Amino acid sequence: MNKLIYVFILLILLINTVLAFSFPASGVLIVHSDCTQTLYTSDEDTNSSRGTALVTAVAAVTDGDVFYLSKGGFNIGTSIIDLSKNDTISSSLYGSGMDETIIIGNYTAQNILKLGNNVRIVDVGMNIPVTGFYSTAIGKTTGDATNFLIQNVRVKTLAGGCLYILAQDYLITGNIINFQCDSSFSQDDQAFYFTGNASSDVNVFDSNIISNGQIFSEAVRVELMKVTIYDSYIECNTPPGNWAVGVITEIFSNTATLKYIILL
Repeated sequence: MNKLIYVFILLILLINTVLAFSFPASGVLIVHSDCTQTLYTSDEDTNSSRGTALVTAVAAVTDGDVFYLSKGGFNIGTSIIDLSKNDTISSSLYGSGMDETIIIGNYTAQNILKLGNNVRIVDVGMNIPVTGFYSTAIGKTTGDATNFLIQNVRVKTLAGGCLYILAQDYLITGNIINFQCDSSFSQDDQAFYFTGNASSDVNVFDSNIISNGQIFSEAVRVELMKVTIYDSYIECNTPPGNWAVGVITEIFSNTATLKYIILL
């Protein structure tokens, strides 16, 4: 009995240690897998200073780390945030709310925020003001991204897509919940782009996916893999020549509203 009490006390202490943190006032807190913490504060209360703190924290990321971001803008310039560190680790990122924590990026290639296995991206907004072909906000182009979660995320981009997964030889599985996407690009804008191997399976819930691209744009494009969309709004503006949904081997279920549909 004494041993059981001892184990119970240790468990309570462990839980308290895990929960004994608060979001930083300005900057980034990393909670490590051993429950220790590292704080990266911004020198000034500015978007660029908070962005520098985030880039510094990302450079030091280790397996199992969880990033907690304060309120405010984080201008990371042309840097990227690879939560899998080239597929060698798993880490996660939590903001203080999709309208409270805003990551601002100007990277002119694919995926400013990179997915990986067991990655969580929660309660964060992204603003991509740069115009560059497929300067996409979140995604994956090489390696598996299994059991990922994207929840309560808002992306406003002028650069060609909110979510871009182009990994046809890899396994892509996960859930997307309450993703608010507003994507614009001059042409070939895909707000959500999914490509994975034949076993890949992603669910999308309660999301708004809007493309304001010009000619040959799509709000959602799916190739090869399975994607199921529930209770979501999908819209592609400026027809003709645009598609709300372009699909090759796919499933769409319980979708609330579709405009200008062409099934490929």
